[in-house]
Amino acid sequence: MQLPEVWRSNPSHALRQLLEKFHQVMAARRLCCSTCNMVINDVYEEDHTWYDDRDGWYGLQRHTCCNCVKNFCDEHEGRDVAIDIIFCSECKRWFCTSCVPEYETCHRCSDCICKACGELEECNRCQESFCRQCMQRCTFCDEAQCRVCKPLVQCVGHECDNKSHCAECFDGKIRDVVLCDDCNNAFCNKCQHLSCSKDWENACVGCERNLLGIGTQVLTRKQTKTLREEYKRAAQKRETGVATHR
Repeated sequence: MQLPEVWRSNPSHALRQLLEKFHQVMAARRLCCSTCNMVINDVYEEDHTWYDDRDGWYGLQRHTCCNCVKNFCDEHEGRDVAIDIIFCSECKRWFCTSCVPEYETCHRCSDCICKACGELEECNRCQESFCRQCMQRCTFCDEAQCRVCKPLVQCVGHECDNKSHCAECFDGKIRDVVLCDDCNNAFCNKCQHLSCSKDWENACVGCERNLLGIGTQVLTRKQTKTLREEYKRAAQKRETGVATHR
């Protein structure tokens, strides 16, 4: 059973009822694992279902190869039997290793990817293979490294398009992403404005100083207030210009 992702990401009451009925039907059939010949429902806890109920995976059918439709458990109760089913994190499907003998496994998170979905990316430093989630790419030099070898300074804004610096670019004073001296969070220019200019009274000192371009200067309260007002006017003018251009 393959359900559209748009259904699974926001499941309705009807879909939840359908999946529960599907589980009841599959459990009642007492299907056995094609490898160890154990009844699959007997291998797991009582609340285990034939569909995945985890966030991000909800509604995906478990235990069945989507190619040959054979059923497998992935436990084998500690017996000396090879695991014969893998889950491709790209196409979100289960495959037995007979149907998909060639697949790659991420060195960091152990997610698998089938050959039909492509190949994992190799880190230039450690030469290990990683999935897209475990690799990072600098917005500026476009160099890709795994998260272990090369942590990036990345914008923490919720609505950001993942602007990030590698250590070399950040040390080189490229300032699309700045590190706040006060809260130690990294923001790109857009997210820094959204984070701090909404409420100047609660803005951290470091972010405010970066935003206003004060640096380490010592200013009076009146001077700081004047800079805030000037910044707000400039920001409003920019927003008005963008709206007019559209």
